[in-house]
This record gives sequence, C-alpha cells and structure tokens, in this order.
Amino acid sequence: MSGFFIEETRRMKRFLREERLAAVVLFFSTLFLVVSRYHYTSPVILGTLLYYVALPLIVILAVLRRNPLDFGLRAGLWRIWLPHVAVACAAAALLVYSAARIPAFKEFYGTRQGLTIGRAVFIMADLLAVEFIFRGFILFGLKERFGGGTVLVQMAPFALLHLHKPGLEAAGCVVSGIYFGYLAWRTGSMWPVYIIHCFAGLSMALLAS
Repeated sequence: MSGFFIEETRRMKRFLREERLAAVVLFFSTLFLVVSRYHYTSPVILGTLLYYVALPLIVILAVLRRNPLDFGLRAGLWRIWLPHVAVACAAAALLVYSAARIPAFKEFYGTRQGLTIGRAVFIMADLLAVEFIFRGFILFGLKERFGGGTVLVQMAPFALLHLHKPGLEAAGCVVSGIYFGYLAWRTGSMWPVYIIHCFAGLSMALLAS
C-alpha cells in the first residue's frame, strides 16, 4: 500500500512540473481572489490593489521570473483595439442609460453625493486591479497553455466575482467576460478593456445617482 502512495506522489510531482505555468497562475490567482473576500483592509481599495495587482506582480517576478509587461501591460495592437473601444463605449452608454433606470441598479450604484472626484478615482483604481488579475495575470499567464481557450477560463471567475451585484449585471458578465477576454487576447493588451470598463463604471455611477 505504501508503494502505491509513493508512486502516486511521484506522478503528482511530475504532473505539477509539466503543468508548472498553469499550476502557478491558477493556484495563486484563485488564492488571491478567495483571500481578498475574507481579509478586508481600510480603505478597501488598498486590499484590492494588494491582492489583484501587487501580489500577482510578485508572483510574475519572483516565481515565474517573467517580464510583467508580457501580462497585458503593453499597448498592444492599438490600431485594432481603438475601433473596438469606440463601438463598445457607444454600446455601453446605451446599456448603462437603460440599466440606470432599473431600481436594483439605482439602489446598488446610486449615492446622494453623485460622482465625486474621490469616487471616480476609487472606481478607476478598482477596475485597474480587476482588469489586471483577469485580463492580465490569468489571461496572459495561461495563454501559452490554453491558447484562445484562456479567454473562456478567465471569464468564469470574472462572472462569479459579480454575484453580489444586480442579477442582470452578473448574468451579463458571462458575455462581457468573453468579449473582454477576447479583446485583450486579440490585441495583446488589457488597456482597451480597462478603458471600456472605466467608461461603463463611471457612467453607471453618474447616471444611477
């Protein structure tokens, strides 16, 4: 019996060596996403930046020993993503305008203060962190292993992250998660997705207030 478990341990070690890149990215990204839900900081945005940006960067540099710019931080194929951004922002404006009239969205996003500078900075910093862990660390970290399939891999945790938000938005994140992932994968950059996401987030905060 002991020989059986020794052999299984060897097989597991060999498996992890062969799948090292995917194992490291999926292990740490899942760990950071889970821990961030249970260990809060004050202000909250510091924790978000820690778990979604700083710690993944440490993993990229210290564990994977790779250039962080290769994880979606380059400008990429900007001639391709500029038209995407223009069309997507126009579509987002229509969707946000309609959604902002729905009570669930007004309750979740609306504030008496409206869209202040401080709130805008918070939204932009929060979305930067979200984009980096999904369309940066996970997407480009798994690109070598799964190719285009990494677009679908990152969509699942991205959609699940929105379960505390209005149901329509959470369901819509399945679609937007695929599109955002494809756009980053196609252009080699997370920045077009960040621009679209910021436009939608800031517009919702403004119109729902």
